[in-house]
Amino acid sequence: MERCTYFEGGKWRIRLGDTEYSGSWVDRLAAYEDAIPFDKLPRAAELVKADDKGLCMVLPCEPSAVTVYQLRSKKHALGVGISQRIVSCATVWGDGNYALHHQGADDCLKKDFGKTWFLTRAEAEAALGGGKDG
Repeated sequence: MERCTYFEGGKWRIRLGDTEYSGSWVDRLAAYEDAIPFDKLPRAAELVKADDKGLCMVLPCEPSAVTVYQLRSKKHALGVGISQRIVSCATVWGDGNYALHHQGADDCLKKDFGKTWFLTRAEAEAALGGGKDG
């Protein structure tokens, strides 16, 4: 996809059919074109169509780049506390549920966020009752 506007003679211009325009609205369009890389627009349009069909979902974190925190119960070998986990990949189901997979045994399920799984250590510590553990 290419730009609609071009800079010539000291001002932004646009050609529509056989007529060339300039003015404040062309300046605003040029600013918008500068702000959004046009190579991203076809991808954005594709994502909007997929989202309209219910094919998109936003995960709470990015696999391979985020640590999540799991509350451990007294049944855990290390006892009650907080375990840090690195998310390696995700599984997404058609109903909008997901599982974040990590090096531990129990997957991080959507339904467990805010209960036994947290995105920050502070949230996990607050849920644990303020106790700090590694």
